[in-house]
Amino acid sequence: MYYKKIIFMCIIVTLISCSGIKRSVNIIRTVEETEIADLNVDFFPESIVVSSDVRHIAYAEEVYSGVRVVVDTVPQEKYDNIGAGITFNPTCDSVAYFVYNEGYAGGIFGLFAKDPYWEVIVNSHEYGPYNDLLSKSLVFSPNGQRVAWGVMDYSIAEVYLDHTPLPYHFPHEYSPADSVYVADVFHPFLFSPNSKKFAYVSEILEYDTDDWRYSVIVNNKAKKGYDYIYPRSLTFSPNSEKLAYVIQDSIYERVIVNGEELAEYESVPESSLRFSPDSKHLSYAALENDEWYVVLDEIKSEPFDDIGQIVFSPDSKHLAYTAKENGDWIVIKDKKKIERHSAIVKTSLTFSPDSKHVVYAAASDSCIVIYEDAKPLTYHQMLVTPPIFSSDGKFLVYTIEEDKTQSVVVNGTIGQPYPAIISHNGGRIVFDDNNSIHYLAVKDDDKVYLVEESFSD
Repeated sequence: MYYKKIIFMCIIVTLISCSGIKRSVNIIRTVEETEIADLNVDFFPESIVVSSDVRHIAYAEEVYSGVRVVVDTVPQEKYDNIGAGITFNPTCDSVAYFVYNEGYAGGIFGLFAKDPYWEVIVNSHEYGPYNDLLSKSLVFSPNGQRVAWGVMDYSIAEVYLDHTPLPYHFPHEYSPADSVYVADVFHPFLFSPNSKKFAYVSEILEYDTDDWRYSVIVNNKAKKGYDYIYPRSLTFSPNSEKLAYVIQDSIYERVIVNGEELAEYESVPESSLRFSPDSKHLSYAALENDEWYVVLDEIKSEPFDDIGQIVFSPDSKHLAYTAKENGDWIVIKDKKKIERHSAIVKTSLTFSPDSKHVVYAAASDSCIVIYEDAKPLTYHQMLVTPPIFSSDGKFLVYTIEEDKTQSVVVNGTIGQPYPAIISHNGGRIVFDDNNSIHYLAVKDDDKVYLVEESFSD
């Protein structure tokens, strides 16, 4: 493997602190770059995915008379085409994906003809053939030991769990004597954090009422049916004991938690559901009488014009969110308005490790400003990845773009510039310990490098 080591020192005047800890700005950063992939090929940029440990990439590339997946520098088998949604196993040692085979005519009499078909590749094993597959439905359990995907039978989808098709008939949780017929299923499919529960939204026929409804299927049992359920709202609590989702009945929407129906609202954004780290609290955004609220344990905030990001503190005792009021965006922590801005960068709000402070990025006409509570820390042209802390709070790290290059910033000091730092489809900065990070970067040679940095002051 090719690598080189770079040592540099970056100094800025401003001293920043958090939680009573002074963060040094006189930092020596040692950088090691290891080549892991070569993109000087006919590859599909939108296909690139990053492993959960951010040490490997996979992508689809075009080769003579076909397409294949490449993991780092290792090419996989060639097929006629590759479906969207290459997926790394959480163990990061293999990938799964959909492949398409065009079939063949079978000679002059067609004796050996084969129709086009799809297969699923999991850990280099082929499963199928199938007439069609539900695009981007492939998912692993968090422990990497289970896998699920959707198979299309004409216009109807069915679920395969652990390589086995699930039945079309399930018992109804509220009427064990009755069963439901599953007419269609919708992804994403969801495993609980402990990998023991598997859930998805389905369209069902309730035999006792002869009604077509939408239901959540959890471990092969159908929950209560509703007019509609938002598939992307399915959210397990961190301890895997609670399942929340958003339903629509008539003109109203509401959140369901383990079967309990919460208050009705005009709208509940399906992506807004948040459990606290200790799983004891639930918060979400809700629209009522044309005003937006943050709901925490079924208690509404004051009304706002819009709601942005909602974040629990690491100790689960505090809630922060962004909201729009009278044309300004505000950061609110524990119902207290911290500061007003013309715009706040989406997903930039985060708590310090001790849960006492919040950091976020606000956008002005000319730059992005990183704030800690109401105090501006640093100024940049563009933010690429949101701020993250080391576990001891001494280092604050994020990615910026300036003058068409991207760099990782540590405590306000700008690091080695790269043409691109991979920040999508799993790409991010990862802390290995309190004094070291790693991430993936692309250089002018079109190669991908694992960049490992350590800090000292």
